Amino acid sequence: MLRFAVCDDEEYICNKLEEYIYKYCESKIIKAEVDIFNTGESFINFLNNNNDYHIIFLDIELKNCNGIDVSEHIRNSLNNETVQIVYVSGKSGYDRQLFSYRPFHFIDKPFDYNRFTIYKIDFQEKEVIE
Repeated sequence: MLRFAVCDDEEYICNKLEEYIYKYCESKIIKAEVDIFNTGESFINFLNNNNDYHIIFLDIELKNCNGIDVSEHIRNSLNNETVQIVYVSGKSGYDRQLFSYRPFHFIDKPFDYNRFTIYKIDFQEKEVIE
């Protein structure tokens, strides 16, 4: 089973990503579990309790604790180099700033299912260590 986290302060975006993840995984016959977080703080607190994910969809512009802060916590404080981070944003210009956190991909808002799958976010079960 692949574990996904979606962290975005827009409920609509969270719901769409969750729907697309399940739809895509179902089409590939992959079991999936998706957790939703609306703040960077709540997500970091959850991660600090030894909760882990295979893929994280992370908004960059979260209030207070933004996606960059969350990424830094994941990579540097938790020393997690295996989780794949997919940044989701409606604004450009963050690319260079985020490369040091080794992103898996970027998704521009707004998006639809076809654009979501075009990004070739290929969740391979063979890459998952259970």
